[in-house]
Amino acid sequence: MKNKMIFRALTAVFLILICVCGCSAKSDIGFKVRDNYATENIDFEDNYNFYSEGYDFYKKLENDSGVFILNTAYYSDEILKIWKDNNVYSNVPKKAFWYYTVSPSYLRTMGIAVDEKMIQDAENGVRVFLIPDTYNDEEKNMMTDYLTEDSERALGENAPRKPEDAVKTVYYEKNEIEFASYTPAKEYFTYPCEQNVPLLEKAPIIFICTSNNMIYFESESLFATDVNSYIKFEDENTLKKYLDEDFVKKYNVKFGKLSNIYKKAERAGITDKGIAAAFG
Repeated sequence: MKNKMIFRALTAVFLILICVCGCSAKSDIGFKVRDNYATENIDFEDNYNFYSEGYDFYKKLENDSGVFILNTAYYSDEILKIWKDNNVYSNVPKKAFWYYTVSPSYLRTMGIAVDEKMIQDAENGVRVFLIPDTYNDEEKNMMTDYLTEDSERALGENAPRKPEDAVKTVYYEKNEIEFASYTPAKEYFTYPCEQNVPLLEKAPIIFICTSNNMIYFESESLFATDVNSYIKFEDENTLKKYLDEDFVKKYNVKFGKLSNIYKKAERAGITDKGIAAAFG
């Protein structure tokens, strides 16, 4: 959340907000998490060509087996209060929440069944969000209003990245958003990127992310690094298929196992100790 180089387009206040958390972590989650590969380092350039080339690279491989998007963010009660007090958003959710950005391929690994039409809509440029059915009507309405405001903000001239300067996706043309409920059935690893954050979450808000329904925030976040990395590769054999790609070579992209990335983050005091042990 905090150190994503590609989040330059966000306002300073928003960057500060994401740093706030208020829960304690557990080191024993009771199951093992897949030790996928993520972007560990890249020769970053903050310009349209870099973002466009990274987007084109992902778009080419997004439907390949073993490739997916997975990123998580925690928005605490403290963050929501600051949003409200400072008018960051007109519509602020009622309670703290985890927000998972996942590709359809990763959604399937979560065991969450959705209407196939919703997947097709996401692939055709509609921004599709899943809200737990544990939310009451007021909580659900506030959340849908917030997600709508956040998505539509990217289309306006006051967006942190103006539409004419952003990587164009189908969503910019369609401006369509859908919501559906799902029933939480198990706990999911949260992939924390800071200290004192829960390692498990049962009922996250889920954005089904595809190359066609991204706003600038996602397209410019594809090559965030370390724990924040959006693109994940299932294993080393999958990763090797893409190491000779022009984008990877041009920007000197380096990849690493999540367990090793977490060990480095733990040594640096960024995340809690023991998280790397969750990876099997």
